[in-house]
Amino acid sequence: MGYLLEEPEAQKLLRRYEIRVAEKPAEPGPDLVLEGYEDEHHGRVIALHGGAHAARRRLPLTQPDAASMLDAFSSERSVAHDHKSRAMLTHLVLKAARMYEETGIERFNLIVRIRDNGYLVRHVTIWTNSEPHVTPRLAPHAHDNPPRSYGYHPERAKRGFCG
Repeated sequence: MGYLLEEPEAQKLLRRYEIRVAEKPAEPGPDLVLEGYEDEHHGRVIALHGGAHAARRRLPLTQPDAASMLDAFSSERSVAHDHKSRAMLTHLVLKAARMYEETGIERFNLIVRIRDNGYLVRHVTIWTNSEPHVTPRLAPHAHDNPPRSYGYHPERAKRGFCG
């Protein structure tokens, strides 16, 4: 196993992949563990654990693969009980898988707090052999950076921008 990436650098890496990190103690709610590791029989895998539920898939991960991971979490009282929760968790798993594939990190472990309106990563542990490679992106408004939102932006209205 390589060396442990310090917490601030690990959080910075998660933010780079648009994975939300808690900056203060998270609100109460259920926790899930999302991890990526090397399995001697299956190669690199992504695993999701929560309570009595667990699922794992081999990389590379597609959207249907990520969605099928949540089938194990489909009971009425689970965190993936409705369409919105399933879509949110599928998106999180895909972002984490992309980070795991693109950066060349050796292993990661995220403790994720699930809330009614989203999720927050409460704790992150990342092991690497060397400094993780993060693919640089283009300018903030380039085609590879999706817009943050299409809603109302009060700061733009103050400057005279509409839309």
